[in-house]
Amino acid sequence: LGLRGYAGYLAPETDADGNQVLTYWGNTGAAVNGELDLDGLVRFSPGKLGRTLHLDAYLFGDAGVMGYRRVDGTGTVQELALPRADAGLGFALTIKRWGPLSDLKPLTIRFDMPLLLSALPATESEHFAFRYIFAIGRSF
Repeated sequence: LGLRGYAGYLAPETDADGNQVLTYWGNTGAAVNGELDLDGLVRFSPGKLGRTLHLDAYLFGDAGVMGYRRVDGTGTVQELALPRADAGLGFALTIKRWGPLSDLKPLTIRFDMPLLLSALPATESEHFAFRYIFAIGRSF
């Protein structure tokens, strides 16, 4: 669902029958993702490389809920896990031009730091901690 703070976690949930269900994947869910661009606050002036490189800094927030299925006495029941949210700081470096390879499209490399999580994964003990993700492209 694009919740950057939960990338790579199994996101366990306890269902109504007391069974543990992993909600890191599914065919039902909803999410809201937002970014606040900090271009006016973070200046990146690489001189002549400015035609080739562009750096964006941004604050982000993600919130979502994942659906899962459980089986009870009446059949299969669709349930929703508890909502999860994260917030943090990110940077996106875009390579706009490739020199003699002018036909290549721009490439964006992201470094996101989801510093705050609403629900802790099993291996974590702090809601506010250093976590990070490297990714390619601005969509998540």
